[in-house]
Amino acid sequence: MNKNIITDQKEFFNRMAGVEFVQVVKNKQFYNYVNKEQVAGFEWLSNCKSILDYGCGTATSVDLFLQYHKLEDYNFYGVDIAEEAIKVARTKYPQIKFFEIEGNKIPQIKDNSLDGAYMLHVLHHSHDHEKIFTEINAKLKPGAKFLINDLTSRNPIIRIGRFLFGFMPNIIKNRFSDDLLVDGKIPDKYVINVEEIIKQLKSSGFVIENVEYGHLFFFLFNWIDRFIPFSKNKIANKIYLKIIIFETVLLKLSFFQKNAEIVCIKCIKSSTQVQSNDLISGNYSSSLNKVVGREIRTGAVCLDVGCWNGNLGKYLMNNNQNIVDGLDFRKDVLEQAKSKGYRNTFQINLNNSDPDFSVLKGNQYDQIIFADVLEHLINPENVILNLKKFLKKDGELIISLPNVAFLLNRILLMLGKWEYKEFGTLDKTHLKFFTIKTAIKFIENIGFKIIKVKPYNQFGILKKLRPLEQLFPGVLAYQFLIKAKIKSD
Repeated sequence: MNKNIITDQKEFFNRMAGVEFVQVVKNKQFYNYVNKEQVAGFEWLSNCKSILDYGCGTATSVDLFLQYHKLEDYNFYGVDIAEEAIKVARTKYPQIKFFEIEGNKIPQIKDNSLDGAYMLHVLHHSHDHEKIFTEINAKLKPGAKFLINDLTSRNPIIRIGRFLFGFMPNIIKNRFSDDLLVDGKIPDKYVINVEEIIKQLKSSGFVIENVEYGHLFFFLFNWIDRFIPFSKNKIANKIYLKIIIFETVLLKLSFFQKNAEIVCIKCIKSSTQVQSNDLISGNYSSSLNKVVGREIRTGAVCLDVGCWNGNLGKYLMNNNQNIVDGLDFRKDVLEQAKSKGYRNTFQINLNNSDPDFSVLKGNQYDQIIFADVLEHLINPENVILNLKKFLKKDGELIISLPNVAFLLNRILLMLGKWEYKEFGTLDKTHLKFFTIKTAIKFIENIGFKIIKVKPYNQFGILKKLRPLEQLFPGVLAYQFLIKAKIKSD
C-alpha cells in the first residue's frame, strides 16, 4: 500500500474529536468566502425535510447549516466511522440521530426514506467511493438531492505546499495539528478525480445537475494566516478582497476550473435507469441555457418542452423574468423543476402513440421551447402540431438541434463509420437526425415561418470554430437554433 495514503482515518478522527475546532482565519469576510459553496449547497437542500450528513464528524456541518435554517424544520441523520466524534455530536444535538458505521453501510436508516444527503470534505478521506454513493442512493427517495463538496487533487498550490511541508521544521509543522501527519508530512490523501467521481455517481444511479468549482488561492491565504494574521489587517483585507474578485473571474475559465481547490457536485437520485442523454455536463447545459435565453423575450410566458429538472427555466426566470411551465415524462424531474420556480408542470410522454395534451387546456404561451428535444422524439411533427394550439397568434417556437452534418461526422461517414456515442450529435438515444437545411424544411412544412437561424459552437474546444461558423454553418456548426412563427393565412 502507498505509505503516503492515510490508512487509519478512524484513529485520527477519534483523536480530533477531543480537539476544539478553531477557525484559523477569523475574519468574517474570509469565513463567508471559504464556506460560500457549502452555504449555496445547503440552500439547494433547504426544501429537503429529512437529510443525511455522511461523515458528520462532530456535527460542524450541522453547525453551518443551522446558521441559515431552523433545526425544528428538519430531520437530520448523521453517520461517521469515529465513535468519539459521534459522542461529541450527540452531546451538541441530542435531538438528532447520529450513528457510528463501518464498511460504508448504513443499516440504521431505511432504504428510500430520505429527501436529501450531503458529504462535505469526506471523499478525500475515504476510498471505495462508488460503494459509498450506492449506499447513499439506496437510502434516498427517488428524486432526492445529493450534495458533494470536496477538495480536488489538482490545485498546484496545495500540491506544492504538501511537498515543501516535509522539509519544514517542527515549529511550523506543529501549526498544522488539525491535519493528520504521516512521517512528518501532510500526505496525499485519496485522490479526487472529478471526472471519475462523476462517472461513479452516474453508475450509482444519480443524475448530475450541476458541477461547480471554487477557490484557487484560499489555502495559501489560510497557511499564511496561521503565522501572520493578515486577515486582521484592514489594508491586507482590501488586497485579499481584490484577489478574491480576480479569482472569481478566473474560475469562469475552464483551465482554472480544472485547477481549482474545491469541487461542488449537485446530483439527483433517478427514479428509473439513467439514460446517457440525461447526463448532460454542466458546461453543456449552461451554454445551451445562454443560447436559448438570448432568444426569449423579457417577461414572456414560456412552455419548456422536455424541461428535465428545470435548469433552463430557472435561468430564464433569473435572467429574463419569464413565467415558465414545464413538460416532461418523468414525475421526479418535474418535482425538481417545480421546486425551482416553474409555474405549472405537466407529465406527458411525448413518445406515446397518442399523447394526451388535454392537461394544457386553458394555457397560451408567448414562446414554446424545444431545447435539444425533437431529436429524441418518435414523431416530432405530431408533437409540434398538437402544441401549436397552445401558442399565441404572435407566438414563437424556439428550437435547438444538433447538426448531424457537422464536419467530424462527415469525415467519419466518409471513412465508413457511423458509431453511436454516449453524448453528442450521434447520441445513441437520438431517434431523428437533422441538418440545418432539413430542419428548416421540416419546420416550414408544418405551417411555420422561419424568423431566424443561428448556427453555434458554444462549449469546449468547439468555441475555436466560432469565427468560421457563420461562413460555413452547415459544416462547421455543431448545433443550431431556429426561431419560427405561425404562418399567416
